[in-house]
Amino acid sequence: MMAALIGSLGFVCGLFFNDPFAFLMTEVILGYAIVICVVSLAVLWSIANTSDRALQRVPEFWIFMGLLIFFGGMIPVIGLIRFIFYDDPRLAAQLYHIMFVLIILRYGIDIYACSLAERTERADRDG
Repeated sequence: MMAALIGSLGFVCGLFFNDPFAFLMTEVILGYAIVICVVSLAVLWSIANTSDRALQRVPEFWIFMGLLIFFGGMIPVIGLIRFIFYDDPRLAAQLYHIMFVLIILRYGIDIYACSLAERTERADRDG
């Protein structure tokens, strides 16, 4: 609930202090990314402390690791894009391609986590 409140407050402040149609609301996006990274780290810490299996065999570990990689990688890209855009729009467009790599990586990790969960459930059910 705290993370949702902080994110919503950041969004409202971003709307109040910036024109949302002028450029990306980078401050709001960065705020959300930081909140999601902190929450993901807390969940990963909790999984590490409570899991009786190796972490690489826990599907939830991979889901939150994917979130951490995606949103953690988003922070430097989105944080720099406004400054680079005004000096060199072509470089900013190329820099933005990093986001596509992060998206592919995140969903690839999610696919692995889902297949791991399915295999774990099947093994528990069969024997």
